[in-house]
Amino acid sequence: ILVEGLQKLVDNSGFAQTTAVSYTGEDCLWKLSFKQPHVILLDINLPDWSG
Repeated sequence: ILVEGLQKLVDNSGFAQTTAVSYTGEDCLWKLSFKQPHVILLDINLPDWSG
């Protein structure tokens, strides 16, 4: 629910858009190999990453 809310907030801002959503650190790294975003919002307590 939080992810969807943040995604809508960003997409409706008119200043930025969501290009990808990941729920694990490994998935995040895989997606970063295809896209180089200007900003990343990252939870410090992902299932396979922390800190």
